[in-house]
Amino acid sequence: MARDTLQGRNTGRSIWKVPVWVALAAVAVPLAGSVLVEDWHWPPKAFVMLGMMVFGMAMLHQWASRRRGGGAYAIALGIALALSFGVLWSTFVHFVDTQRAAAFHFAVPVSVVVGMGIARLRPAGMGRAMRVTAVVQVVTMAAVLVSMLVRKPTVSSWTGPEWRGLAGNLMSAALFGASSMLFRRASRAAAAT
Repeated sequence: MARDTLQGRNTGRSIWKVPVWVALAAVAVPLAGSVLVEDWHWPPKAFVMLGMMVFGMAMLHQWASRRRGGGAYAIALGIALALSFGVLWSTFVHFVDTQRAAAFHFAVPVSVVVGMGIARLRPAGMGRAMRVTAVVQVVTMAAVLVSMLVRKPTVSSWTGPEWRGLAGNLMSAALFGASSMLFRRASRAAAAT
C-alpha cells in the first residue's frame, strides 16, 4: 500500500517527479520576471506559496489520475485543477491590486474543493461538482457584472482589464462545463468495465 502511494500504481515510476518539475517550472517564470522586468519584485514567500500551491495540485492530479485511470478522468481533473488555480491566483491579484468586488470569485475554488470532498474524487460526483462550479462561476460573474454596471453604467466606459475579466469568466465557466462532461464520460467508461 505504501509503495503504491509513493510509486505509481503498477508503473514503478515515482509519483513525485512530475509535480516537482511542474512546480519548479511554475516558479521559474515569475523568478525570471523578477530578475528581468523592472518594478516586478516578488518577496521570497510569494515564490514559496506559488511553488507549494502548484506542487500540491500537481501531486493531487498525479495521485488521483493514477488511482482512477488515465484518459478522460485525467484530462478533466487537470482542467479542473488548473482552472481552480488560475481563478484563485487571479482573484488574489485583482482583490489586492484593483477590485474588492473580485472577492466574489473566491466562491469558485471553494466550490471545487467542497465538490471534490463530497465526490471523493469519483468521476460521477466530480462531474456534478464541476457542473455546480460552472454555475457558481456564472453567478459570481453576474454579481461582479452588476457591481460594474452600478459603478460604470455605460459599457463603452469599461477598460480593457474589465473586458478581459468578463471574457475570462465566460471561458472559465465553459471549461468547467467541459470538465464536467469529461468526468461524466469517465464515469460511463468506469461503469462499463
